[in-house]
Amino acid sequence: MISDEDKRIRIMREAPPLKAIFVMSVPVILGMMVNVVYNLVDTWFIGMMGDELQLAASNYCTPVFVIVMAVASLIGTGGASYLSRSLGADRKDKAERTLATGLLLVCLFGLLVAIVGLAFRNQIPHILGASEFSFRFTQQYATILMVGGIFIIGNFALGQLIRAEGSTKLSMIGMMVGTVANIVLDPLFIFTFGWGISGAAVATVIGNGLSMLFFLICYLRGKTLLSLTFRGFTVQSEILKEIVAIGIPATIGQMLISVAQMTANNLASSYGDVTVASFGIALKIMTIGTYIFMGFSAGCQPLMGYNYGS
Repeated sequence: MISDEDKRIRIMREAPPLKAIFVMSVPVILGMMVNVVYNLVDTWFIGMMGDELQLAASNYCTPVFVIVMAVASLIGTGGASYLSRSLGADRKDKAERTLATGLLLVCLFGLLVAIVGLAFRNQIPHILGASEFSFRFTQQYATILMVGGIFIIGNFALGQLIRAEGSTKLSMIGMMVGTVANIVLDPLFIFTFGWGISGAAVATVIGNGLSMLFFLICYLRGKTLLSLTFRGFTVQSEILKEIVAIGIPATIGQMLISVAQMTANNLASSYGDVTVASFGIALKIMTIGTYIFMGFSAGCQPLMGYNYGS
């Protein structure tokens, strides 16, 4: 009987290219589609409050979320590339050290993002372009996202690292866990508890936290190809250099998206918060097609990295 570990390796090493791409990409695309549903449902729940200021505030804060994701891209994209290449070179020990290094970076950057969010909570809404009317809601949403940034970073980075070893189904399940939790918690926090947009932000953080927890449990319970251990662990400059070398371009790309969104919001805000809210809804609908191609490319990455390393 072929073990799950052998199946993952055999798909990346021996399967015909088209079959391997299909097997690796479909779970990721499905997970991405669930995230699309969440984005639309989250906006829908905020819109149900009938307050355009809070709906606009959620869009003002989109660049903040993108920046946090950019930080995660440094760890996830860079770490995933080196991890899959190490597996291809039959260096499982190096792949596991890359995984441990990635988790350490998640904690360090998560702490840094939280400190920045608290230290500049009064300045951030102005930078984002929030009006005097939506300032308070923007401040609440952005601060909660940044304080809970470690969970957003951890979810995204670990999702990429677990996918890099060929465990795309676990990656999909992890995304679904967080998304379903978010959809359930949104109405509870927004309406039942009366937290408004702050409730939506808390639900987002908790949803990402549950996804991160799911990935950690998978590693600790041996559901993955690699084991997460810090026994005898030391930070190696070679691994850090490889992560940064591949991760920086991905981070810069995400940062530029955030700058573009911020610029658009600042321009739209001159026409009022209703315009910003409408722009945000349209933007989320436009991203549906993008997520499909993102899922496809994310599924191909482990295959390319593994075979390049071998």
